[in-house]
Amino acid sequence: MFADEKFRYPGSSVVDFDCCLPLSTTFSKTLELQSALQKYKGIELEEYVRKQVLRFVVQLNVLACYLGEVCSYSSCPQMTATKDVLYLCAAHEVAQECCAIDYISHCLDGATSLLTSEDVVSHSNSGKAQDVNLQPFRVIMRRLYRLFAHAYFHHIDTFKRFELQTELFQHFCTFASAFNLISPSDMLVPVDFASVKGSLVEGGQV
Repeated sequence: MFADEKFRYPGSSVVDFDCCLPLSTTFSKTLELQSALQKYKGIELEEYVRKQVLRFVVQLNVLACYLGEVCSYSSCPQMTATKDVLYLCAAHEVAQECCAIDYISHCLDGATSLLTSEDVVSHSNSGKAQDVNLQPFRVIMRRLYRLFAHAYFHHIDTFKRFELQTELFQHFCTFASAFNLISPSDMLVPVDFASVKGSLVEGGQV
């Protein structure tokens, strides 16, 4: 059961990430995102985005805990969104089907590993000017979005209760759109929960 007060996720404090760049707990203010886009260039922008995506991973672990109460191998033997969308798990040598709760665990573990790897951190902290490369974060964000999609289409009560308390989905989508991290065709869940947006893609997606 969610608390009546605003839900506090782990890692909501800036100091938890030991980062000199300012991190937001919400992304509802467009001007705030525009300021970040204007202020950070090259390697600094990569580091800013990396820290923000890492925060989403930490926060999504909380949603995963709640989904664990309603999502199981028997209830969700495949990681799906709508009946036409099946997601394949990339945590294996060859992408394959996983039950939803295993997919979610694999996705979060994989994202954490990538975002905290020494190669990524040392590269981001090199201080060398370079052309910004957000493609690795696009892959991670696209896969993280699928957790919301599965929850929305298969565990709507849990999804709505969590969103009402945290606004995490709204913040996630606002950030993803501002930095062009997720294609609109991959965004199946309506932010206002009124209608499904985006193009449905048949077949397995990795």
